[in-house]
Amino acid sequence: MNSILPPSRYRASTPYSQDRDQAVISADPVKTALMRRYEVQYLDQDGSVAARSAIAPATAPFEAAFSAFARGTLIQTADGPCAIEDIVPGMRIETKEYGPLPMLWRGMMNIIPNTPTDRPEQAQLTRIMAGTFGLGRPGSDLVLGPAARMPRRGHIEGFVPIRHFADGDSVVQTSPPSPVQVFHLCLPQQATIRANGLPIASYHPRFGLGETMGPQMLKLFLSLFPHVEALNEFGPALHRDASRQVNLLEDVAI
Repeated sequence: MNSILPPSRYRASTPYSQDRDQAVISADPVKTALMRRYEVQYLDQDGSVAARSAIAPATAPFEAAFSAFARGTLIQTADGPCAIEDIVPGMRIETKEYGPLPMLWRGMMNIIPNTPTDRPEQAQLTRIMAGTFGLGRPGSDLVLGPAARMPRRGHIEGFVPIRHFADGDSVVQTSPPSPVQVFHLCLPQQATIRANGLPIASYHPRFGLGETMGPQMLKLFLSLFPHVEALNEFGPALHRDASRQVNLLEDVAI
């Protein structure tokens, strides 16, 4: 099922990406808004796996929900490592804080080179060489998207964007030469999962997001998460659980 903003409010010009993944949406001759296609899989009310495709704004709050793990990333599940693109809702993901938790939602979008953006970092990937942060961290070369967040000692929230670890040597930011699929995962609550052995936070919209969006935009945002009806149904964010965060940072933070 597709979802798109009402055509009465926007007029789309010819998309600039071959696969029509992104388009420039024009409300007037001067101001334009970038839109993109998002793909989601989720657990339906009856427990079956459902899928949805939607066109929504290509802004940081939306893209952050879809752009943490590049295709091919191995996520540790209860049954062993599994490529991110092969994980389906209902599979149990190993977490540092809570043990195995069911994956409720998986989002995907494409990062397309040379597309207009006012935030260039949103179009970059971060490549981490094997063993950069210690034995098995990561266990093999790992490519992460701009929304990936990793624990860091001394940071007020515990987790920081992966690009903050870039050193130009073993952690390098790159612009993909061709379109790259990137993904993110939702669990019943935010937790630390393992990507090629490296600790990365599962998705959480973070507090205050509803205050920065108008009612209609928030409704559109939540439509991309059919397994919830309100922001508070994403469960607690890790950095709000101080006792667990201390234990986490002692064990996995860089």
